[in-house]
Amino acid sequence: MAEYIKLGDKALSFTDPTTHLKLRNDQVVKETKKMTQSKKYKAAKLGGHITRATEEEYNEYLEKVAKLKSKPEDVNELEVQDAKVDTGKDEATEGEHEGDHTAASLNKLKVKEIIELINDDFEHPKTQEELELMKKPELIDLYLEYQG
Repeated sequence: MAEYIKLGDKALSFTDPTTHLKLRNDQVVKETKKMTQSKKYKAAKLGGHITRATEEEYNEYLEKVAKLKSKPEDVNELEVQDAKVDTGKDEATEGEHEGDHTAASLNKLKVKEIIELINDDFEHPKTQEELELMKKPELIDLYLEYQG
């Protein structure tokens, strides 16, 4: 009969490189022969860092993981929204503003393109040299600040 393990009540995580075991949070896994031969694993089990789990706890954990993996619709909606963000070029459609950008859409652009957008879309006190010395995250923050 298979035995299942989980972290003890006071443990936050457990890692054993010899068995490639990494336990986190409420994770429940099947105990393997390789684990039972590991000195680190044995010490953790004896010390209460790892405890036994029931088959019911293991099945509940598997269901929880399956539910998390089956939620791609939220991620896909975000990707589609980002894909449709106006880049400020000629493909703007009616009702959209050329300056509508998110941090994610700006991050996909090159530094020179972000500088071009800042220069085209906003009146600002920065010189071209100052903009060129800025790092990409700073440029994105600046653009979003101006877009406000």
